[in-house]
Amino acid sequence: MTGIVIVSHGKFVNGILDSIRMLIGTDVLDKIESVILTETESVEGLTERIKKAIEKVRDEKGVLVLVDLFGGTPSRAASIIALENPDVQIVSGLNLPMLLQVLLNIDEDARNLAKIAVEAGKEGIIDIGEKIRKEVLKK
Repeated sequence: MTGIVIVSHGKFVNGILDSIRMLIGTDVLDKIESVILTETESVEGLTERIKKAIEKVRDEKGVLVLVDLFGGTPSRAASIIALENPDVQIVSGLNLPMLLQVLLNIDEDARNLAKIAVEAGKEGIIDIGEKIRKEVLKK
């Protein structure tokens, strides 16, 4: 199984992991490490903590790092690591559909999981009002 590291500003990762527990249980959670950026932490400090998390879950299939926001401190810190580690893939825009699909396909290698994550993240964003008007109300 590919190792997964999720990184966010604040406690967002805690909430998304609570939702994952509700949806699919805890069986795959041993291959996930979460890292929370605090308000006072530097990029260097976060980078070191992400490196440690990666080492805990590293697998021959690589590691996928999911971050909340492109260009933010978590994505910058993860990018520093990925430049030196070709088996580390990074995807931004962490959301529940993305993480769910990643975990349901965790036997894929990190590169394929990154593609799955991007696609699931995009497909999980739906204008429900527009959808129900088109499909239910035929307007």
